[in-house]
Amino acid sequence: MKNVTAATILTALVSSGAIAQTPKVEFEVKGLRIGVGFAEAKKLYPKMQCDVDKPPKPRVCSIPGMTLSGVNVRSANITFYSGALGRIAFSGDDSMFVSAAAAIREKYGYPTAAKPDSQLTWILGDVDVGLTKLDGYALLSATSGVARDAYTKAIEDKKRKDKADF
Repeated sequence: MKNVTAATILTALVSSGAIAQTPKVEFEVKGLRIGVGFAEAKKLYPKMQCDVDKPPKPRVCSIPGMTLSGVNVRSANITFYSGALGRIAFSGDDSMFVSAAAAIREKYGYPTAAKPDSQLTWILGDVDVGLTKLDGYALLSATSGVARDAYTKAIEDKKRKDKADF
């Protein structure tokens, strides 16, 4: 008799469709999709202003004149990691919270977690999307696993450097 492992059974169930796989969700806002390359984003937003590309450091860009769901955005920043868009951060007044929440809900469904009227979170595959309202401001951020990993590595590198300098 052949020895069957749990991994073999699980693989068979997933490939047969007996167990549903989580569909890959690609977060996109204003044509900017997490994971898109720098050149494609630059074509979409030719007035995008960026710092100098110095790999392996992230490249931060701002997009002037951005609107989101009909509301003017005060600050639109996007960050590229190794040439791919890994983080989106838009801030505006608190009216942006209501309009963005409705648009995201319509496109991606209800949030994974919520503090009514102040903080909404969607977990969309590898991307965490947060929408927060505080003191008359609203912030929409979408962060990929690549961006989270780069942030964690930067903190660890700083700790190692600080420890070596001690």
